[in-house]
Amino acid sequence: MFELEQCIKDEVKHLKNKYNLKINHIINESSYKIIYNGKVIALIDFIESDDIFEILHFEVFEKSKGYGKLVILELLKCKYLFKLDSLESSIGFWKKMGFEMCNHGDEINCFYDNR
Repeated sequence: MFELEQCIKDEVKHLKNKYNLKINHIINESSYKIIYNGKVIALIDFIESDDIFEILHFEVFEKSKGYGKLVILELLKCKYLFKLDSLESSIGFWKKMGFEMCNHGDEINCFYDNR
């Protein structure tokens, strides 16, 4: 459905400026561009281990076109415990995708157990 292509830090900086992304820093050594029908539609940074898929950053470049939903629904086909910390402004999206929420002070933790 979509492809992941490694994205080096300089390219992340370029994409951040081009699309006014909210990402402040790269947490992982590498991020990935998400390519759909030959077009770069999003950036994702994650850690994958055993049965856990932790999303460190996920941002779609063109909002309200269904790209975020497309990517997440495809990822949720995999057998993982998905987890992430969300911004308040993104909570609605993660709830629509079926994630459960836990508030810890200023942090909002999101979980989806598909194991």
